[in-house]
Amino acid sequence: MTDALYYQLESTLENSGSTIYPSEAQGALCGMLCLSSQLDINAWMDFILDQSQSESQASYRSSLDADLAEVQEMTALGFNPESGGMTLLLPSDDAPLQERLEALSSWCEGFLYGVGVSGLHDSKELPESAEEFMTDIREIGRLDTESEDEDAEHYYMELVEYIRVGVLVFREEIRPATPTSFENRTQH
Repeated sequence: MTDALYYQLESTLENSGSTIYPSEAQGALCGMLCLSSQLDINAWMDFILDQSQSESQASYRSSLDADLAEVQEMTALGFNPESGGMTLLLPSDDAPLQERLEALSSWCEGFLYGVGVSGLHDSKELPESAEEFMTDIREIGRLDTESEDEDAEHYYMELVEYIRVGVLVFREEIRPATPTSFENRTQH
């Protein structure tokens, strides 16, 4: 299911003129939803679409909206404790490792964007383990996607699992401190 959605969204994004990966779109969504109970759909769409090309993208908007609604549903379900966990929107396991690494790196970049646009500008505001997760996400976002290491496949799977679980723990740790967002928090 997620393999098909990844490639479907990839095609729709390309046709709409967007230059981001499907994984990057989901990463941004996850980052936004970690800090806020309400998705700022306009901020998400601004990230996904270059607003200077909005006229040429209008014809693809309904397909994009449908695909993104599916991504939103899948992601929201992943945050539900009874769902079995988060599913990252990544290329299929049959795709070349380099493609999967690039998508994973892009997921991390999107996540950092989503967290930032939701009001977190300094990870030092976070509990220690959440700050460590943000540091790890930054590092994973800088992955060497050209790796020829024999163990790269194993490391890739470990990173996917780490992020899959880590984003849930991250959200759990920061949600009590963020009733709506970090921007709306009152300093005492």
